[in-house]
Amino acid sequence: MSARKLAVQLLNRTEQEQSYSNLLLDSALSQSQLDERDKRLCASLYYGVIERRITLDAVLSHYSKQPLRKLDSTVRNILRLGIYQLLYCDQIPSRAAVNESVKLTRSCRKASASGFVNAVLRGFLRDDCKIPYPKDPKAAMAVEYAVPQWLLEKLVDAYGMDTTKAFLADALQPAPRFIRQNPAARSEDHTSELQSLAYLVCRLLLEKKKNITKKQNKMALKWGSVI
Repeated sequence: MSARKLAVQLLNRTEQEQSYSNLLLDSALSQSQLDERDKRLCASLYYGVIERRITLDAVLSHYSKQPLRKLDSTVRNILRLGIYQLLYCDQIPSRAAVNESVKLTRSCRKASASGFVNAVLRGFLRDDCKIPYPKDPKAAMAVEYAVPQWLLEKLVDAYGMDTTKAFLADALQPAPRFIRQNPAARSEDHTSELQSLAYLVCRLLLEKKKNITKKQNKMALKWGSVI
């Protein structure tokens, strides 16, 4: 099973079961045969669609001739996944995002929707992936920052438009990463080695690389942790 297909299945289950996303994802990944790279992709797509669903649905509503509520849930989540990749995954080529979404319709036994999925995503792509914002400023903010309208209204009333914009923009930024020592497992002899490892991990994270060796990863688990 591919990372994208698993992400779609998890999105379906999240809607149907109202499950906690982190527990659902952890359980699915622990039982999957995906390699670490594909597990990271699956998690990124799954959480990304959940986080940006209001924005994704605004795009989907604009380009779909059918109301969202009438779309098959699997097809709807395949489209959300495709739009998310087009908007927010710079490392994934647009052609790949569209083609993989069309392939998903077949692997998810929704082959009859392949033409529809292709048309929606390519239509969005032809328009340079521009998000169709409502004319109303608050409604546009709700779409831009993927926040429910009722919550936006409360935030604006309490803090004003500028502070609310800054808060919502910050909330969508990637969570910071920290490196901490495990005092129960380390010794003084390991302090300098751990510091060197911490520096290496920080550099790799900043450069968005994942090529930490197995030995270095084992050292990190023993003497500290990255969260």
